[in-house]
Amino acid sequence: MSTQPATQKAFIYDSNGTGKMRWRTDLPNPKVTTKEGKDLVLIKVISAGLNPVDYKIPTMKPLFFTRKGSPVGMDICGVIEQVGSGVVGFNVGDKVFGFGPGLAEYTLTSPEVIALLPQEVPADVAGGLGVAPNTAYQMLADNGAFEGTEPKQIVVIGAAGGCGSCAVQIARAKCPKGTKIYAVCSGKNADFVKSLGADEVLDYTKSGFDFRTCLPAKSIDIVADCVSSKEDHNYVPEGMGLLKEETGRYVAINSASTLDWIKVFISKMFGFNLFKKQYSLMYLIPRKEEIIDIGNLVRDGKLKIHVDSHVPFDEASIRSAFETLKSRRVKGKLIVKVSS
Repeated sequence: MSTQPATQKAFIYDSNGTGKMRWRTDLPNPKVTTKEGKDLVLIKVISAGLNPVDYKIPTMKPLFFTRKGSPVGMDICGVIEQVGSGVVGFNVGDKVFGFGPGLAEYTLTSPEVIALLPQEVPADVAGGLGVAPNTAYQMLADNGAFEGTEPKQIVVIGAAGGCGSCAVQIARAKCPKGTKIYAVCSGKNADFVKSLGADEVLDYTKSGFDFRTCLPAKSIDIVADCVSSKEDHNYVPEGMGLLKEETGRYVAINSASTLDWIKVFISKMFGFNLFKKQYSLMYLIPRKEEIIDIGNLVRDGKLKIHVDSHVPFDEASIRSAFETLKSRRVKGKLIVKVSS
């Protein structure tokens, strides 16, 4: 029987809060006993990863509208407290990880976006196994990185960050033997990304750095761009020139253009590509089989989530962590410790 209290602490999306996010100590706890909750599970959260998209959602009006009043966050690890009547495959007491609004003591999520946590994987790390590794996985898998037996030539831009560090490791673990991985990052992170499996580091902080002169034109199978945004150098024109003709792919997790995101939603809605040939903008759709595979990669030591720091579960610490994320100098993941 659940010992869940009537109210909880949570950091929620709220139009009246600073940055449209607000700390609450009296948020009513969710239930799975309602008609709407019959296909959901209730999780007591242990840890929750932070991602840049969390603080960007308030600027995305349609998405913010759907999230108002809900806890901030997308990455969770915790213990199942209640199981909806329509749920199969999970039981009360199961320790799980995956996707859900994590900055709350208790949260509801779909059984389709979580998986059982392997015993070998620490819960305070598993809170970071949502957005970053799954985005990295799909960037590679959906663009043919794991296919065939011929070695690939892969470039990862932003290789020291949360998503980029996962992309390097997943490419090393799942791409054909002999695949060469080029990591774009600052020189101070060179040893770190090499320890993840990168073959060569391209230091963008060097004077006169030019992406186009680092690698031969038309030689790369996949450019996985894990940084592009309004604040960053636009690597797309240079990176497109590195791609192999016809087969090369450039995939980015972000874009400096709001129009590009409109194109993404239209493309998904109507099933055709509005982007230039060989280019795509990443739109993550969690897939259960990939979540499970990511857990197994961590269990087997093939994917290590570098935790930049663990963040206490209080308003000041969480707001400070988001400011750190905005500085774009985080190495790995920031993970909030919600409970023990």
